[in-house]
Amino acid sequence: MKKTMKLAGITASVVIGAGFATGREIKTYFTRYGNQSYLIIAAVAVLLYGAILLLLWMPPGKGKFIAVPYVFFCYVLMLSALGKLIEDYTRLPTIIGILAGTLIAFLGLLAGFSRFTVISGVITPCIATLLVILLVKTGVRPYACNLVDFSTFELVASTVKFVGYNSLSALIVLPEIGHQYTKKEKFIGAGIGVIGFSILIFIINMIFLKNISLVENWEMPLIQAISAGGNILISMFSVSLLCVIIAFSLCGSAVGVSRMLLPGKNEFFIGLVFILLAMPLSLLGFGNLMDNVYPVLGFLGSALIIWFGYKFISVQFIIRD
Repeated sequence: MKKTMKLAGITASVVIGAGFATGREIKTYFTRYGNQSYLIIAAVAVLLYGAILLLLWMPPGKGKFIAVPYVFFCYVLMLSALGKLIEDYTRLPTIIGILAGTLIAFLGLLAGFSRFTVISGVITPCIATLLVILLVKTGVRPYACNLVDFSTFELVASTVKFVGYNSLSALIVLPEIGHQYTKKEKFIGAGIGVIGFSILIFIINMIFLKNISLVENWEMPLIQAISAGGNILISMFSVSLLCVIIAFSLCGSAVGVSRMLLPGKNEFFIGLVFILLAMPLSLLGFGNLMDNVYPVLGFLGSALIIWFGYKFISVQFIIRD
């Protein structure tokens, strides 16, 4: 049971990044669709569970040609988000947050892949849950709003982009650890992780829907919704929690890509080059990166998972024959 819960925590942690933790991802791919967003959440839970199981059975190192550019973008996005947070809530220059994030990623490289994965699998889901509790207890009050219906194509597109992007998030970790778990542990652990992640999305989305007239104008709606409650101490505490989640995500990206590209004694140096190259790009801005690059990577991730699924099923038929 201990290994199952460990896998559940790792599963949740690999899909909780800057986009989820700031609320930007939920606002863009769920809340904007009004009550139809609950259908998307249900579809995402089923499809993401299948994708994660597939990744747990996949040999390490597959999909590098898409995974490495994705991880690089993801790292840049999270570094930019940290810089934005520091600027908004401390009035310090954005570059201070970016430099702090770079230092944190460096420390993650020193910790190494295995040690960091276990720690992140415990801490990241706990902090995300605590942020949701703060949102429920201190968030903004309901406002009246008008919601419009969207076409089936738009709902499907949003589902595909979200599942694809978060499958890529899992690609840098899950194939590396899948061999450590039994078939039963994979099915149950992945299920618990996806259910927990989906419940967090459901709660945040429900509160966002009640405040959609405000949320739609916010760049980091989760933190801004908590801050709108008026308690300065809780606001600063929530910002600190978000910074920790982003810090762990930064470490995960740097450590994961170094393991995927060059496992062994040279992992550290690959990771160091990776984080230094990302610094200037992170100055492009969190909102611009999230709106323009995220959808493309979402579709690429979905295409990659479909391809992996096809290859996996083909191999199973060959084995049976």
